[in-house]
Amino acid sequence: MIPISSPDIVAHAQALLSVMIFAATTQRLAPLLKRFRRRNGQDATEAHKKLAQAARQLAELDCAGLRQAILDLSHGKLSTQLAIRSLPLDPARFREAGEIAEALNTIISVLHQTAADFNTLTELPCRRLCYVGPDSYLEGTTCAEMMGKILNGRGVVAVITSPGSMALEMRVAGFQARLRESFPGVELSRIIQCTGSADTLLEAVQHETKILLDTIPQLAGIYLTRGGVPAAAARSVEAEGKAGRVRIISHDMLDETMQYLQKGVITATLGQDPYGQGHDPVIHLFNHLAAGWQPPSPRMLTQLDIVTPETCDRFWKAGQGALLANADRYATPARARAARPLRLAIVGRADNSFFDLIRRGILDAAEKILPLNALVELIVPEENRRLGKISADVYGPVVESVVAQRYDGLAIGIFDPKLVPAVNRAAQAGIPVVTYNSEPGGLRSMIHASIEQSEKLLNLGRAMAEAVGQINTATQQVNSSMCEVSSGTVSQTEQINRTRSSLDSLLNHIAEVDRQAGAGATAAESTAGAALAGAQAIEKTLGSMQQIQASVAETSGNVDNLGRNSAKIGGIMKAIGSIAYQIKLLGINAAVEAAHAGTYGAGFSIVANEIRSLADRTAKASADIVDVVKTVQSSIQQLEQAMVASLQSVRSGSDLAGQAGSALDEIRTSVEQNKGRLGDVAKSASQMQTFSHEVGHLMEVVASVSEKNAAAAEEVSAATQEMTARLEDVRQMAQNLAQIAEGEQNLLAKFNSPHDA
Repeated sequence: MIPISSPDIVAHAQALLSVMIFAATTQRLAPLLKRFRRRNGQDATEAHKKLAQAARQLAELDCAGLRQAILDLSHGKLSTQLAIRSLPLDPARFREAGEIAEALNTIISVLHQTAADFNTLTELPCRRLCYVGPDSYLEGTTCAEMMGKILNGRGVVAVITSPGSMALEMRVAGFQARLRESFPGVELSRIIQCTGSADTLLEAVQHETKILLDTIPQLAGIYLTRGGVPAAAARSVEAEGKAGRVRIISHDMLDETMQYLQKGVITATLGQDPYGQGHDPVIHLFNHLAAGWQPPSPRMLTQLDIVTPETCDRFWKAGQGALLANADRYATPARARAARPLRLAIVGRADNSFFDLIRRGILDAAEKILPLNALVELIVPEENRRLGKISADVYGPVVESVVAQRYDGLAIGIFDPKLVPAVNRAAQAGIPVVTYNSEPGGLRSMIHASIEQSEKLLNLGRAMAEAVGQINTATQQVNSSMCEVSSGTVSQTEQINRTRSSLDSLLNHIAEVDRQAGAGATAAESTAGAALAGAQAIEKTLGSMQQIQASVAETSGNVDNLGRNSAKIGGIMKAIGSIAYQIKLLGINAAVEAAHAGTYGAGFSIVANEIRSLADRTAKASADIVDVVKTVQSSIQQLEQAMVASLQSVRSGSDLAGQAGSALDEIRTSVEQNKGRLGDVAKSASQMQTFSHEVGHLMEVVASVSEKNAAAAEEVSAATQEMTARLEDVRQMAQNLAQIAEGEQNLLAKFNSPHDA
């Protein structure tokens, strides 16, 4: 919102004060006219009557009209326009009252100028979306600040400007005001008005600069309000040999200006970012149309860059011209692609290199939004190209053509206040307009902007109060949550402490696992060796079993042979028994024969008895042998059966020994693998032990952080309670802000500022 005490309104108030002083002066003329009429009486000539009639018209119509205009303005009727009907008189026709005629002409001339100044205050406000460009008054104050500091607060300075431009007038007003406020030791000696075309204007500036240097020997500084002419003044200062002694403060960064700046003839120049003045209006129009963007302020001022010989390289380079500032300074297109093709008309100028920089910004912005379904057309009126005209007669038809062709957006500089009605008609037709570089800035426009801003401020205050209420509620919820967090953090700390104790126990178990894993690895190594020895022993056993199997098989064969031979022995023994029996019979027969022989047979009887006894013993021995043979045969059969069983057992044992050998090989392989695994387990257990120590350390850190979090949660809880109290204050402030905005709106309600075309 524009404050009521802004420098612009102060400047307009000064103009209004001059109007009131003039009105008082005009009222003093009335008694003089009355005395003139009394002195001439009936003898007054026709010329005198005309003089009196002109004076009456001046006093009764124009002065009354001025009084009424001031009264309307004081009552808030900002649409009032002052029209002066009186025309200058010819003093030659009033020889007897020539002094009065000249006095009236002076008053009429001043009154016409006063009407022009007054109407500037109540010019029609522009219904644009926003303005992009410099604030002329602030430009003037900035240049005054530079001049005052360069001169150390003392010296004589002059201003060279051009009439007919509100922007230049505001620069002069800002320059004067800042010198009076901050540098009373700097005397503003003269304000020179230079007019003419592009070429003649440069000659006029160079000539007027030379006059200043010749007539004001103590001249210490020159301020040039117009951007295209500083080089002309610099040529005169350099030609007079006063470069560096007479300081020049200027505007803009045109090539010739910057060359004299590098040489030190021009002390400083003020850049107003012409590139941004061309670039940002295009982006703002696109964002408004494609994404609903609204300007945060009706006047989006470009940055003022103070350029000196020391900083020249940052802003300008020979052969390349002005350098672009940081890209962060400029607006960026919205990410949204336009739902339909957009056509934007940018109306420009073609009279100097300053607007070449604006054109560069326009073209760069056009390139950025072209892929987003938007087309930019740069329009320069032909009369401006040929003659340099910037009046409403030249630019008004262009605006009407833009409306007729139904462009989607318009950007234009308003260099002639009479162009405002055409721009307002474009806005009424639904075409958003962004103005750049220059626009009227009368009291009516500022009051209108203040009204619009007060409405926004009122809505913002209400929204802020509502938002603060929501934030207050959220803060209370945060406070409640933080209390829960604090309680949870305390519980978490207890859990962490218990976890840390469990972790210590885990560390001990891991250490035992590590020790057992090491012992297991050693035992596995021993087991692998034992398994290898067992496998080798089983291999030997298997060989022995195979030899036993062969021996048992051989023995079994021998036993079998023995059985067969024992069977033969049985037969033999039967034969022997039979023989013994026959012998026995022979013995009996011999005994019988011996008995028959008597004495001669006694010896033979003994032999026969012995033979019979031998036969008995033989038979008995044969029977015993048969029994033994039978026993042997039985044993041989049992042995044979045992040998068969043993052979089967040996074969089974051999098979089992083979299987045991395979099993031992597998055991050896498994033991080797387990040995590696146990080594890995031991290594992992060692790493686990290391990691567990780290976890233990981290748990200590977490416990410490948890304790700090608990303390921080308590602090946050206290802070949220404090913030809740402060938010209540902010809520009250928001309500007060809304009330202030509403009060300001009511205060501004008396200002009647219609948008009449």
